[in-house]
Amino acid sequence: MNDPLSEIENLQKKLEKDPMDADSHFRMGKLYFDNWKPQEALEAYRKVLKIQPDNAEAHFELARVFDSLKRHEEMIDSFREAVWLKPDWPEAHYNLGLAHLVTGNPEEAVQAFQEAVRARPDYAEAHNGLSICYGMTGKSREADTHYNEAVRLNPEFKK
Repeated sequence: MNDPLSEIENLQKKLEKDPMDADSHFRMGKLYFDNWKPQEALEAYRKVLKIQPDNAEAHFELARVFDSLKRHEEMIDSFREAVWLKPDWPEAHYNLGLAHLVTGNPEEAVQAFQEAVRARPDYAEAHNGLSICYGMTGKSREADTHYNEAVRLNPEFKK
């Protein structure tokens, strides 16, 4: 496998020939983000979305970049767009739930975690997220139910 710099150079050459190659822009965004260059990743994902505005994965990755830049409202908007475009994507719902927790909105997080569990009933992390949110909002019975389910699915969640 090539080192990231040579991969980026190869992608840049490819994009010089075809600037509308959304897949290359996407790969570029991943490389930049993985190598701690969030501003460059942001630009790469924005280029993907100019070419393919309905690319749920690009919205998801863009949200991760916004998170790393502490741009939380834009992070939430991007995760919302990803789940709107791909409503049965449990990881997108789960990350939207985490985003709501980061911004201090456990009620909104509950809805996102519920959608993650609806899409994937064995999603231990989403059950754990529901347990945390219900605990924060004083719903101890629901918190216990989802905590027990999270532990059943993944014993590492046991306190």
